Amino acid sequence: MVELSLIRDLVAIFGVIAGFSYYVLTVKNTEKSREAQIFMQIMARATDHRWRKGFEEVRGFKFKNYQDFKEYFDENPEKWDNVFYFYQIMDDLGGLVRGGFIGVEILAYTYMSPFTTGWEKIEHIIEDWRDSYGSSKLWDGVEYLHGELIKFTKKHPELAP
Repeated sequence: MVELSLIRDLVAIFGVIAGFSYYVLTVKNTEKSREAQIFMQIMARATDHRWRKGFEEVRGFKFKNYQDFKEYFDENPEKWDNVFYFYQIMDDLGGLVRGGFIGVEILAYTYMSPFTTGWEKIEHIIEDWRDSYGSSKLWDGVEYLHGELIKFTKKHPELAP
C-alpha cells in the first residue's frame, strides 16, 4: 500500500516541475517580446527619409578605392550625413546581434538586401578607411552583421539576396 507521505512527496515534486516549466516558458516569451521591442525601436529609425536616402546613395557606390570614396564625400558633404546614418544603424544592429539582444533571423527576414548591399559596397575599402581614422573597429558592427546574415542564409538559402 502506498503511504500518504509518498503521495505528498510526489505531488510536491510535480508541483515544482510544473512551476519550473511555467517559469522557463514565461522567460522565453519575455525575451522574444523584448527582442521585438528593441527591433521595432531601432527600425523606426531605419524607415525615415535619412536612412532611405543613405541607402539610395550606398546602392550607387562605384568607388575604386578609399581615395575615390573620400574625394567624393569631400566634394559632396551633404550626402555624407545620410550615408553615415545608414551605416550607423547597421553598426548598432551588429552590436545588438553580437551582444545577443536580438537574433540575426529577424533582420534576415526584414532587411537582408540593404544590409548585405551596405557591406558589399564598402568591403573593398574598409581597411583603408579604418587606417585613415586610426580605428581597427570602424564599422565592425556592420562587418559582423553581414557575416552573421551570410551564415544565416547558408541555412536558409531562400533568403539569399
